Amino acid sequence: MYFYRNFTTYKDIIDQHITELLNHFLRITTKRKNLTIETTAVLFFETLQFDAKSLTVFLNNGETEWIEHDFEIGLSKLIEHGVVQGSNDKYWRAYTAGGLSRVITIWLQANTQESPKIMGEKISQIILQNQFLS
Repeated sequence: MYFYRNFTTYKDIIDQHITELLNHFLRITTKRKNLTIETTAVLFFETLQFDAKSLTVFLNNGETEWIEHDFEIGLSKLIEHGVVQGSNDKYWRAYTAGGLSRVITIWLQANTQESPKIMGEKISQIILQNQFLS
């Protein structure tokens, strides 16, 4: 009955779930000082790994595009709170969220074989390479 009273669609469940996940990540990062790109990414992947089974269920039900949408909204929130540095321009957010969502999808589909530490290193390298190219 909880689901019927609180959610009208499957997408509402995904929205709520990802919002709670991102809020948890935000609470973790705001308690820490001197976070680097890598340590922030490691914390992010640790948060995702904890909830990998639920996220994989969403992906297996074809909700990749909606998950990407929710992560784009979450990215705006992380920028506003200073957890992530970047532009709140809608195209920059779409580009960044799309790439990160795709990385997350591949990682989850591989059953999180790489540790959050390895994923944090990979994301850090990608971001630093893109900064160098721009």
